[in-house]
Amino acid sequence: MEYEPHSYVWTFTGLYNVDMGGHDQVELGAGFFLSKPTPSLLSVRSRVDLSGRQFDEMEAVHCFLIHRESLPLLRGPERYKKIERFQNGLMALQILKPLATFGFIFQGAEQAKDRLNLETTCQRTPMNPGEWARMRPLDSQLISQLPDLIAKVLGIMRGKDVERKNAIFLLQHSLEHHHPLLAGLFAVMGMEALFDSQDREQFRNRLCDCLGPTTLAFPDWKPDSSIPRPTYSVGEIAIHLYTLRSKISHGVDLRQAVNNRKYPIDLLKRVSLVPSLPERQYAVLLSEAALYLLCQVLQRKIWCPGASSGQTTTLNRPRV
Repeated sequence: MEYEPHSYVWTFTGLYNVDMGGHDQVELGAGFFLSKPTPSLLSVRSRVDLSGRQFDEMEAVHCFLIHRESLPLLRGPERYKKIERFQNGLMALQILKPLATFGFIFQGAEQAKDRLNLETTCQRTPMNPGEWARMRPLDSQLISQLPDLIAKVLGIMRGKDVERKNAIFLLQHSLEHHHPLLAGLFAVMGMEALFDSQDREQFRNRLCDCLGPTTLAFPDWKPDSSIPRPTYSVGEIAIHLYTLRSKISHGVDLRQAVNNRKYPIDLLKRVSLVPSLPERQYAVLLSEAALYLLCQVLQRKIWCPGASSGQTTTLNRPRV
């Protein structure tokens, strides 16, 4: 059999708000690792693909998530499959602790010392993890949990558990959408994919059963006593999340939620995330909380998967 030459192919994107504990690289298993910016990674920048601001900003990312694998030198369909695999690994990080991303996904082959031969640049919408998540870094304690979580997420995405796949796809939609209320809609839909809930009471009950009614919607991650943690609990906001989802998905004026006889909710009232930040509409706060709750539910379902709801249609990931 004739030998087919191979090369190591790198697929990667930039991440913000990551504390690697002073390490230049951290191995995550399954071909993934974190790396500080290096000349090799920055060598893929192109002023054709990137604006001047993006070109300069790439040097300022805190680290890169990279997937490295030996592949045939002659490019084929497997290159795109590796981008899909990379996105699955990235979503494992987001399930553990939502992070802001650079947006662009690069793929290149090792060529020489400190240089990659750029093959593909995929322009994606940068992921927005919400204001609370941006205040807390992904630190070494959380990073140590990633190898196991990445392996589990990759296994799910290779398998036939449609509900958990759809929930992960909806988490990606939520992180990539620029409108906070639609991002919240996708996050609640992700929880519904896992719960198969039929109405607001069933959604509340299943969310409370999964996480506990007193669990706080805004995780602590790495507690900082100087930043008070928002006190909104699962039991307190579950009905509100479902109401917001229903109003948005049916195109109903959010102001009408306050007139509901059984569950009156003022979605437009001004509330505080933390005292030091400007107030925002309650609907915006709920949307951010929905993202973090979906992450917590996915963590539970990945380690303790529930019974299948019988759903048979898998959502499509946004194409690159």
